Amino acid sequence: MKTKLTLLLVLIFVVAVSPVAAADKPTVTLWSTGSQNVSDLFNNLIEAYNARPESTSVVKLQFILSGTGEDTLSSRIAAAYKTGKTNSGFDIIAENSTSLQQYINEAGSTDLFRDLDFSKIPNYKNLLIKPSIYESKFVPYRGTTVVMAYDSARLPNPPKTWDEFRQTAYQLTQREEGGRIMVAGAALGAASNVDHWSDILGLMMLQNEVNLAGPYDEIAKQAFDFFMVFSREDNVWDETLPASTMAFAGNKLAFYFGPSWRIISLRELNPNLNFGVAPVPQLPQIPGQEKPVSWASFWVEGVSAKSQQQSLAFEFLAYLSQNETLERIFQAGSQVHYIGALYPRKSLASTLQNDPLLNPFLEQASYAKSWYLCSRILDNGINDTIRKYFEDAINRSLSGGDPQLETTVSQGVASVLEKYGL
Repeated sequence: MKTKLTLLLVLIFVVAVSPVAAADKPTVTLWSTGSQNVSDLFNNLIEAYNARPESTSVVKLQFILSGTGEDTLSSRIAAAYKTGKTNSGFDIIAENSTSLQQYINEAGSTDLFRDLDFSKIPNYKNLLIKPSIYESKFVPYRGTTVVMAYDSARLPNPPKTWDEFRQTAYQLTQREEGGRIMVAGAALGAASNVDHWSDILGLMMLQNEVNLAGPYDEIAKQAFDFFMVFSREDNVWDETLPASTMAFAGNKLAFYFGPSWRIISLRELNPNLNFGVAPVPQLPQIPGQEKPVSWASFWVEGVSAKSQQQSLAFEFLAYLSQNETLERIFQAGSQVHYIGALYPRKSLASTLQNDPLLNPFLEQASYAKSWYLCSRILDNGINDTIRKYFEDAINRSLSGGDPQLETTVSQGVASVLEKYGL
């Protein structure tokens, strides 16, 4: 029986090993945050690692749900480093890449994590999604791009450009005589009920070559206005509709945008849902223009610079990078949720190229970018604060007002980036 994903408030899990083994081997502590799904992933990996006779350490996991109360991963790291102790309390951290600068800033140390020793983790090569920051300190262990899901029963060939997308979304929208939307064309142009709205808006801005750090100029306004046109002008979506994931699962939405793990949500909500997945639309190609742009969110692992077990920590990272381990992660997830954590390396990702629902995520990885507009990070910091400035701009626009991109949003984002030393 499938278990639904539930959020975990606080979980500290210690893998059971024999007393003799625990006494004979030193301990490596891993701090992480996320959902129950992430906790299960690490628990399974750690249990397998600790059971190996050749493993030279016992790994323990301390897991915290980000964004819940005062006990957060960020506060723990800051407290550990500000005490001045020689040990940070953790040896390995696993977290979303966009949270790293927040930890560094709040801990008051640019040397929070040590440089990677690739001689000890040689398998991290030919990565699908490469970190855009701190490449020398972190390795990605899972990630996803955002794709376009569509009603394959009504649309056998999905659009490839935003112009085609807009026209098709309008044509597929069904309304009552009074104009109320019965089947929406596309979930865009709002924040309250568009899951992953910030990823989509960030994608559009990057495709339009906007400097996301600001200040926001005319090309930023063009991208923002295009995101809003679907609700303000085309009326293919509005705030009276259910959340976009629910709407798509209920066959009340033609186009939906989301990361790979949303396939799990859709399958659980409607096992009989008939849908396809395609790369996100692009702007019309212009001669000499850069290659396409997609949006990614990925999670990375690093080793504490204060760890007394750095060599053993790298040994565990090497274990996680092995083909057999990554395949085990994927297979375990597939048996329960249809898909597992997508492979971070090209050599393994190619084994999924014939899967029509998973290949589009991997196909986009080579041209994926990311920034501090990732959804569902719940960091109470960089992402959440910057997203709030844009959410307010969307709400002002929906109310007929000026979104204030050039003023309020530009100034607000600049203040957040300055606060965190970016």
